[in-house]
Amino acid sequence: MQRVFWQCAIGALGFGLLMAGCSKKPPPQTGTKITEGMKVKDAYGVVIELDQGWTDDTQQGFYNTPQGAEIMPYEWILALEQADSGDKFLAPANIQRFRYLPRKPSTKNPDGLPVGWVKGADNAGKDWFGLTCSACHTGQIQYTTPGTDQSVEIRIDGAPTLADFNLMNEDMVAAMKATLAQEDKFDRFAKAVLKSSDNDDSRNALRGELEIQTAKLDTRNKINATEVHYGFARIDAIGFIFNQTMSTLPGIPENALPSDAPASYPFLWGTDQSDVVQWTGFAANLDGAGTLVRNGGEVIGVYGRVELTEKDSYVSSLDIPTLGKLENWVRELNSPVWPEHVFPAIDAAKAKAGEVLYKEQCASCHQVIARADAIKTGYKAVITPITEIGTDPTELENMLNREYQAGIYEGKKSASVAGDKIPNPTTGLNPLVNAVTGSLLEHKWESLKAFAGEHATRSGGGGPAVSGYKARPMNGVWATAPYLHNGSVPNLYELLLPVAQRSAKFTLGSREYDPVRVGYALDQPTSASDYEPFVFDVSLKGNSNAGHLYGTCMPDQTDPCNPRWGRALTDEERWQIVEYMKTL
Repeated sequence: MQRVFWQCAIGALGFGLLMAGCSKKPPPQTGTKITEGMKVKDAYGVVIELDQGWTDDTQQGFYNTPQGAEIMPYEWILALEQADSGDKFLAPANIQRFRYLPRKPSTKNPDGLPVGWVKGADNAGKDWFGLTCSACHTGQIQYTTPGTDQSVEIRIDGAPTLADFNLMNEDMVAAMKATLAQEDKFDRFAKAVLKSSDNDDSRNALRGELEIQTAKLDTRNKINATEVHYGFARIDAIGFIFNQTMSTLPGIPENALPSDAPASYPFLWGTDQSDVVQWTGFAANLDGAGTLVRNGGEVIGVYGRVELTEKDSYVSSLDIPTLGKLENWVRELNSPVWPEHVFPAIDAAKAKAGEVLYKEQCASCHQVIARADAIKTGYKAVITPITEIGTDPTELENMLNREYQAGIYEGKKSASVAGDKIPNPTTGLNPLVNAVTGSLLEHKWESLKAFAGEHATRSGGGGPAVSGYKARPMNGVWATAPYLHNGSVPNLYELLLPVAQRSAKFTLGSREYDPVRVGYALDQPTSASDYEPFVFDVSLKGNSNAGHLYGTCMPDQTDPCNPRWGRALTDEERWQIVEYMKTL
């Protein structure tokens, strides 16, 4: 079913796009190559780079390039103050509180926007503030040498962010409401936004626009609300996208359902090389159209605008040319190598023993691809049925089982000009493809043809034949905590333990890294001055840390034990596998 769904998108754009001659070789990178240990020039504090195959131009492009998200007019975010003070919302300390990455102003980022917070223009030339890929897919960890107070932070491009997306959204709306409610705040806001055109009429117009946009963002927060807070390092991206597609765009408030399946942000290296993306593997990486649809759906989830009509094509804010650039840059991103100039060195003997165990216990799902070959090697991901993997089913169930009133989508073809007609009621999958392909069809043929090459992929993907969760090569896995698709396991060592021995609660928020267990440090403060620590509770909906029981079968086990889970590992063997995974 998922394969048919995504191939409809290919049919919609396949009228000529795939015959354009997709090039799988991106243009050469410009700028200075980033080398191991180089300092991040625009970071606050001591932050060093890793060599992931990028230049500084590529990195800055990834950080600064918009993709069509429209959160608020650009001048507003520069002028907006925090709800409870006169400090700017963009103040570095406030950005740190959300665990996004603040930056100093520079030539390529003159307003000092955080990583992934960008300025973009709509078709009318109006500037908007929005988010781009790097906001969610740039990591940073800290390591403090034991017995000292000497710390260094490490930037990891393409790694999961630690950020709390929901907290940022809630505080942003609170700041906008405070600006409307407090005359002194509005006065400062209006002066900063209107500048020389500041007068009574323009202030009244500005207040009206602010009221409308505040209500729009507030409604978005409310329709995605859930009793279980996501906390740091997680987001229910699919829930957000489906609510936008099925409730906001067609104007059907009753279609809104809680976004209650928070998931870890996936790491980006290897995206282009896989046949499918997303934790459930539902998005196929077919050449040209497949990646265009995949990227367009992501933009809808981060405030992209689509104007649904009775026609097959829709006016939207999707920026196809810049999406092509972002796709090309990620295609050349390599996984990070364990930084032995910062962390303790890998125990070679232990890692060698772990390699044997990994091939025995893990490699049938998490195949091994040498780092030197990873960029140029496509692979077919393993989709493990939920009945076997046993992990939290909420994300998969929400995606496949929720039904919505079709509204304006009813009777339309699932991929605008191809595919089956959308029934009523419907799941969110086909309407999402319809919204994206309709947006793409609004653009001129010349634009689609020009960027077909940038959306080519090395994988030649097709899509999963089963419903489950995706397993991928573990290159760079050491930099991607917390683990499992919902971030319910804090480190790699615990992932190899039986469920009863995993942490039932753990704290997130500190960037402090544990190179032994491989993940964020467990001994995090329960209170902090620069952020509010978040306690992850595995007993709550969507938070289960069950499943992935490979290496746990005991000879005398009375509970059902799938033979594919393999024999039980000794504790020493677990540590050996962890040591080997540091080398990937």
